[in-house]
Amino acid sequence: MAASAAMGRDPATYKEAMRAANTEEWTVACEYEMDALSKNDTWELVKLSPGRKAVKSKWVFKLKIDGCYHACVVAKGFTQIPNIDYDETFSPVARFKSLQLLLALAVLENWEIHQMDVKSAFLNGMLNEEIYMEQPQGFIAAGQENKVYQLKKAIYGLKQASRTWNQQFHGVLTELGFERTYSDAGIYVHHQHKGDGLLIVVLYVDDITIMGFSLEDVKQLKQKLSLRYEMSDFGEIQSYLGMPLVATIFITIPRANACLQCV
Repeated sequence: MAASAAMGRDPATYKEAMRAANTEEWTVACEYEMDALSKNDTWELVKLSPGRKAVKSKWVFKLKIDGCYHACVVAKGFTQIPNIDYDETFSPVARFKSLQLLLALAVLENWEIHQMDVKSAFLNGMLNEEIYMEQPQGFIAAGQENKVYQLKKAIYGLKQASRTWNQQFHGVLTELGFERTYSDAGIYVHHQHKGDGLLIVVLYVDDITIMGFSLEDVKQLKQKLSLRYEMSDFGEIQSYLGMPLVATIFITIPRANACLQCV
């Protein structure tokens, strides 16, 4: 254990976290996670239905660079049973070629490009399947040890978590007047009846890129999304999935046609 602490390794199990020198911080992080899941109405404590098996759960711990202790309850998706605990798992994301084209158009047309992130995105997805999960270690209800959680919403680790989140967010964008493009299921377009031009949303899991000619239209969309989800607003785009974006202009000779490249 001393060697693990010296190396700065995060606890691999709940028992390890509770035996660490900073066990109080990990305990607070676990309690915060359980409270957050309860407030989100993620699950309900029930008796396991006859003939059903509960998906196993585990804790994941991470001490972040800013010194914040983060604990997360995840489901062991590999214990899910096909056609019982899950069906389809596919979730579309925007293609990089589509993003490159849109960024080039945005630079040419001088569009506003902003970026947002949905906090705990997967926890917003509503489940269609009847899924049970074991109570997390360290937080088993006294006197109800034989009960399990019936999941109402998706939780990290479930095979269909990404898909349910995508379907949920698709519904919200549709309500806001956006249409998903046929050629790329991660690109949404909204033609403005008032204001300038159009709005485009690029969705890659929980990363949201918003493009539009009008800064006011972009801000209004960001406000509407913030009313639905807990969001992180990064303002004007600086990077995409960790890759820095730099706009450069090249002049070709002799035609002198300006072309723009986003890297």
